[in-house]
Amino acid sequence: MSCRPFLRQDMRSGRILFVVFLAVLLFYTCVIIGIYDVYQQDQQSMQQSLAQFPELSAAFGLDTSLSGLTGYLASLLFGMILVVYPLVYVLMTAVRLVARPIDKGSMACLLASPHSRVAVIGSKALYLAGSIVALMAATAAVNGVLCEVLY
Repeated sequence: MSCRPFLRQDMRSGRILFVVFLAVLLFYTCVIIGIYDVYQQDQQSMQQSLAQFPELSAAFGLDTSLSGLTGYLASLLFGMILVVYPLVYVLMTAVRLVARPIDKGSMACLLASPHSRVAVIGSKALYLAGSIVALMAATAAVNGVLCEVLY
């Protein structure tokens, strides 16, 4: 159950954080897709460079054999970037939605309103889930379009 005014307020107050994280994710996606051509041309020397730092390459998910564009993207994007950045976004947004109003005392005013507690927290949870879905959908769409255009 959600309440539209709470949802609209959360969307207004969280749009800057959403746009910043979306811009960073799209930037990384574009850069990684853009350097795939360089990786293909010089794959042997890159594998030798990665072999010099096995711990670092394992931390970023680069220790697997990369076969084609799909393997390359799965290793680089889904190895760390598309896991850690959304996690940081979820933490920052959850703190902004729930913890900060509790600390400031404004959550007490929201809970004293005629809306139920389920509606208040439900609208915040709906915004959080919807923003994550929108973040990943936009990243996947740009990823697909860019791969189709370039390769």
